Amino acid sequence: MQTKEQKNAYCREYNRKKRIDPAFRAKRNKASLCCYYKNPDKYRALSSAGHKRRKLEVLTHYCGETPYCQCPSGLCDVVDLEFLTIDHINNNGAEHRKLVGGMNFYRWLQKNNYPEGFRVLCYNCNCGRFRNKGICPHEKHPKAQAEITETLKVL
Repeated sequence: MQTKEQKNAYCREYNRKKRIDPAFRAKRNKASLCCYYKNPDKYRALSSAGHKRRKLEVLTHYCGETPYCQCPSGLCDVVDLEFLTIDHINNNGAEHRKLVGGMNFYRWLQKNNYPEGFRVLCYNCNCGRFRNKGICPHEKHPKAQAEITETLKVL
């Protein structure tokens, strides 16, 4: 008689072999597509909700309890989750995407135990760093940015 550990090991190996079997994969993919086409809105909503949940988990890990833009200048006060994203601190995002692929980046961060070298920025700061060779626009002209921010608050 098998012990529980032996049975679990057997099941894991059986499932691993089954997952790489092309016939099994084709059958499973066909069944999945049938379910998807019967209820596309339901599956899109599930996928979207899962992505939002995962993004929130990653952002809170890198920021603490409340995600915010970690712009080094301190002038950016974006906290809206729809505008926040993960930034490669060393400006090596293109190289990283070539290595691990661009899809499911938040999942990759979770599976790799939230590695160092990443931070949370808003899209404006992130794109600005790309266009200005690694320098956020807020850092280029901090006094001018501060004056503009104060003027807008008054208005």
